Amino acid sequence: MNISILLPTRKRLDLLKKSVQSLVDNARQPDKLQFLFAVDEDDNKTFLYLKQSKYPNQLALQFKPIGYENLHKYNNTLAGYATGKWIMFFNDDAIMQTKNWDDKIMDFEDEFCLLRFKEQTNHPYSIFPCFPQKWFYLLDHISLHGQNDAWLSEIAYMLNIMRDVDIEVLHDRADITGNNNDETFRLRKYNEGHPDQKGDLHHIDMVKLRYKDALKINWLLGLMGQPNEFLTKNLKDKSDPFILLKEKFDIYKKAGAIGAGKQNARVTDQREIKVSYSNLPKD
Repeated sequence: MNISILLPTRKRLDLLKKSVQSLVDNARQPDKLQFLFAVDEDDNKTFLYLKQSKYPNQLALQFKPIGYENLHKYNNTLAGYATGKWIMFFNDDAIMQTKNWDDKIMDFEDEFCLLRFKEQTNHPYSIFPCFPQKWFYLLDHISLHGQNDAWLSEIAYMLNIMRDVDIEVLHDRADITGNNNDETFRLRKYNEGHPDQKGDLHHIDMVKLRYKDALKINWLLGLMGQPNEFLTKNLKDKSDPFILLKEKFDIYKKAGAIGAGKQNARVTDQREIKVSYSNLPKD
């Protein structure tokens, strides 16, 4: 397989069909895609549909409902079944709009990086992250927090391995387009915006875990012949490893910060957490 697509979904069968079909119809080699679905066990309608559907190389797993705040647990589990060279997140409220999008991903086959697609909010994060399978193999997880896109993106900016790619996705979410203001959308819970609370995306414990992931990936980059001194230099100099991300957020905020991204844009400056080179875990 070239690309494994992780797609958790909940009680949105019509949206899911449109989303998946947009990926299949716009791919040049749909037979080299792998679709991995996560479905809650109280969503029988979706699971029964997927049991009889014939999407390329598909697998559907049932989960006990654990909520949007645990989205990383769905994705981490699905990633264990991924066989593609690249792993990609997608949403049931997203529509792929670029023809031959799969070829554009494979153009980066020789580079270890996180790909950032275009979407209408122009959020600094990679909202639909796409990354080499080795990323998951190295860490044995994708994210340790429900905000998967933020987790991966902050690591990529720390390492200066975020790459923009000419792939356009329509994110048809209620707070962006006004569509799909359903129960699934309204019941979403974000553990973000309160860095003093344990479990928050920017609580010191979570930030340290992202540093650990970044340092491991930094080690792998050297092993692969793609040495990267961006993070280690910033840490040793006690300068700001998030400088690239902050520059992007400044542009984003000036442009109006559409949708839930406003919350991200208001998160406390990461330097205030005061993670220094000396107090990082030794490993």
